[in-house]
Amino acid sequence: MSTPQEQSRQMKIFINEQTKLAKSQKEYNEKVRRYENDKVDYRHDLEKIYQPFVETMKPIEKNIIDVKEGINQNQEMLKWTKNKIVQDKQLSIEPQEITDTTTKVGKIAADFLLKRSEDSLGIRYNKKEKKFYIGNNFVDIHENNIIILDDDPSENKHVNGTEGVWILLTQKQAEGDKWEKDPRISKDDIELYINVIMLTKAHLNDDGSLKGSSNTKYVQIIKPHLDKLKSRSLQTGSGILSPDIKELKKKLYIILGNIELNHTNISHKDLETASEIIDILKSKNMITPIIYHNIFQLLAKKSNSFK
Repeated sequence: MSTPQEQSRQMKIFINEQTKLAKSQKEYNEKVRRYENDKVDYRHDLEKIYQPFVETMKPIEKNIIDVKEGINQNQEMLKWTKNKIVQDKQLSIEPQEITDTTTKVGKIAADFLLKRSEDSLGIRYNKKEKKFYIGNNFVDIHENNIIILDDDPSENKHVNGTEGVWILLTQKQAEGDKWEKDPRISKDDIELYINVIMLTKAHLNDDGSLKGSSNTKYVQIIKPHLDKLKSRSLQTGSGILSPDIKELKKKLYIILGNIELNHTNISHKDLETASEIIDILKSKNMITPIIYHNIFQLLAKKSNSFK
């Protein structure tokens, strides 16, 4: 058991240690307080130093936001334009093409030209010549009508450009399964379209042979017409007689010229062809009875020479 003196000494030691600990804690707290104050002062100093720069950056920041919004809008516009191009993939005409080739285009013609499909049995555009064409002929457009151009301007053919005719000349596919079922296309429109194709030879290859096609206009309109021509006996060994009067006359002149020159390459089929042609021309009142009689006698004389 310790003495009172020893207990007093130990108590003094404990109090002294607690005093030192309290002092150390106070010093530590003071350091923490000064550190926090220094942090606040440092942050305040930074704000004070950079405040002018921050202020000048605010308009730039706003401009950046505006630019980003503009970029987003442009991206949306580009996306819309790309989709529009995909949707209008069939469109193959520039508005300039109309002004290049015509003086005045009607609303019906312009509407259909601007949405035409590329089709060998329709109206097309020659970029080099800056002209529209169908088959072998360049064409011009006046208001809604089509002018089929010939080397001889007096032979130009004018076609009434109805909505139905323009549909047939500019669209590759019918709206339904049959062209004739389209309420916008009349029988007269189909007949006009056939005449245009026959006149321009859009259905023929360069060598005069039939193109043949899975195109619905060929299958549903052109081929049935050609079949009708066959049934009317407008045939020779060399093929179907062209319904183009100019071509018929040309063929007749060649045959008659060969006869006059006594060429040996004249055949019975040539004489039959010439006979059919003058019958056609007579039925259309394109030759007088006297000319018809004279040609008929010439053909008969040549035929008798084969006997």
